[in-house]
Amino acid sequence: MILDGVRELSGAGYIAPGGELGPWAGLLRRLGIDPHTPGVAMVFVGYGIALLGAFAYCLTGSFAGGVALIVVAALGLWYLPFGTVGCLVVIGLTSGDLITRIATADPPQVRASSGFSSS
Repeated sequence: MILDGVRELSGAGYIAPGGELGPWAGLLRRLGIDPHTPGVAMVFVGYGIALLGAFAYCLTGSFAGGVALIVVAALGLWYLPFGTVGCLVVIGLTSGDLITRIATADPPQVRASSGFSSS
């Protein structure tokens, strides 16, 4: 996404196999937005930076980083076809990792702090 946005901002254009932009461009056109505007290219760059940031956060081993990566990846599902497939893989692998962490985590210590004595 970063590469695609930077290419568009530099005037080289989006990477478009066969010369055609993906279905996302048609959706933007129907909404009255030209996909070649700098604002759209900046969204690509911003999204790519957010995805890399969430990935880096996830690599720290943080549970919240994994959740952030899933959320950011879900925002990229609209980027058919490559972004959709890639984001589904990221969501699946990260979800599997988080579920495994939850399943194998030590249960929290429960303190009997009700104020009542069991003697």
